Amino acid sequence: MADPFGRYTAGATFAAYWTKTYLNGIVFWGRPDDDDMKLITRALDAVLITDREHEVLIDAAGLSSIDARAFASLASYMVTHRAAHSRLCRRQALVRPGGMAGAVVAGFYEVIRPSYPVAVFDELAIAVRWLELPSGGELMREFDRIRSELQDTSALVLARVRCLLRDEEQDLGKSSLDRVAAKLGLSPRTLQRRLVDAGTSFRAEVATARLRMAKDLLLNTAYDLKRIAFMVGCGSAAQFSAFFHRSARCSPTDWRVRARQE
Repeated sequence: MADPFGRYTAGATFAAYWTKTYLNGIVFWGRPDDDDMKLITRALDAVLITDREHEVLIDAAGLSSIDARAFASLASYMVTHRAAHSRLCRRQALVRPGGMAGAVVAGFYEVIRPSYPVAVFDELAIAVRWLELPSGGELMREFDRIRSELQDTSALVLARVRCLLRDEEQDLGKSSLDRVAAKLGLSPRTLQRRLVDAGTSFRAEVATARLRMAKDLLLNTAYDLKRIAFMVGCGSAAQFSAFFHRSARCSPTDWRVRARQE
């Protein structure tokens, strides 16, 4: 906030940036929620603190859908700070996503009604040319690098969740989304979204951890099904057997016999 030039701040679905001199903006992807917008509006405060005239480039082509609360939150911020941003912004280019999300994003300016020129584009390269940005190609490559770098964090979050569930195998019955999110320093919504981006869900990861633990207990202990069910967080032996059969395509008793023979 004190010296934003040449820096960016990022969340699960965005990167808000200042170039070294005259340009700032936001790169979006996925589905930003209200928590993301709170971080974004904090970043936009840096624009007001610097008190420097600038162009704005918003790359929203990567948005998959629109969260209504997040949209309203950002619109409210921009309406409240319209005068200050209008004084500093010379013009703004928006790269919109396709489909309904693109129509909603383009309509954003009908809500905030800025006094500076705004142009909406389907391609980033055309928006960069319209703004007459020097080193536009280099800027586009940097956007791609940042987006790729940040989207990879979904895989890192998944790895951390799996490690945490493995460490807590003796207490899987208490492994809730809220509890794991708190240990990772994320909101539950952000954690769930990161897992979805990584192609899974918290429920699926807990089920995988339970199955792994159940197989270990079946193979290496003489515990009966009732005790194993309790240890992996199932309410009864019958519930455990049904869960195990859905996941392993056989009963826990049959799996135990076959695994020990092998």
